[in-house]
Amino acid sequence: MNPIRLEYWQFLRDNPGSTITFSEWRSVRESKIREEEENPYSPYCSECSACGEEGCCSALMCKMSENGDYCGSYLKDLKYGYSVHNELLEMLEDDSKYKKKIDEILDRNFDRFYTAETKVDNLEKE
Repeated sequence: MNPIRLEYWQFLRDNPGSTITFSEWRSVRESKIREEEENPYSPYCSECSACGEEGCCSALMCKMSENGDYCGSYLKDLKYGYSVHNELLEMLEDDSKYKKKIDEILDRNFDRFYTAETKVDNLEKE
């Protein structure tokens, strides 16, 4: 099947109520391609699609690529979170009323991230 017709078929599959004809769809598609060629800027990272807005996209989604747009800021976010986590954990572990709950949380998350059945790359789907 022709790749353009395949794209049209996929569009119809994803939009079952659509009445747009192939000619109409092709015209819209070509105008969008021209717009993208004329204005290639995108605020999204080409590696992980993060937007770089503080608090929007999780630093855990970043691929830490040399070619990433926001990898430096996301790495800083992760270092900050790790540092705060360690200080708070040390403080709370000293209090016996939190010790059992902390151990439960650590065990649950260890299993989530490190057991053979879990694939860390798929955690964003949870």
